[in-house]
Amino acid sequence: VRPRPEHVERILTIVEDRRQHPETAPPLKIVVVGGSVTEGAGCDQGGQIIGRACNWSVRLESFVNNILGFHAIKVYNIASGGTNTGQALSLIKYWMYPDDLGGPPDIIIHAYGANDSNIGHLIPNEVERIQALFTQVLDRLNQFTATVFQSHSCPTPIIFHLDDYIGGLSQGGIVGDVTYRIILREVAGWYQNFA
Repeated sequence: VRPRPEHVERILTIVEDRRQHPETAPPLKIVVVGGSVTEGAGCDQGGQIIGRACNWSVRLESFVNNILGFHAIKVYNIASGGTNTGQALSLIKYWMYPDDLGGPPDIIIHAYGANDSNIGHLIPNEVERIQALFTQVLDRLNQFTATVFQSHSCPTPIIFHLDDYIGGLSQGGIVGDVTYRIILREVAGWYQNFA
């Protein structure tokens, strides 16, 4: 589901203000929450594991700023391995952001795909496992989105739900991956008109 035009306009205005007034206008502020993949587990360059220094959020910031030719965005990665949306709710609800964020984020990227889908080993019956997975992921994404809306004043940050886990290697397997993507679309559709 695409962001509403007025949200895109707000983001573009922030970036343009930053371009025109780099000394006074802050960059677009993006907060990333997620598990170990988002944190940078196993991230290496040249055979040397460097974790947070080369995770995808660092690369996103570098890529966008290099393409635009100025420091347009600042990404704050507050991901932590072994966590899921349940832990992120407190971070968002109580504004447990880095001190240098300087106000609410403009965008929040939720990247708990693998961790929120990790329920497979608890329920041996496949049909029950899929039902439980669907319910768990739906509840978590709905709670997260509602928490962002309730804990931030206008303008509410744009929320991107990102599944940064590739492959069916988690306990949820391929069914977990597909279920997560179906639920992402459903929850995004619910909230599209409320932001």
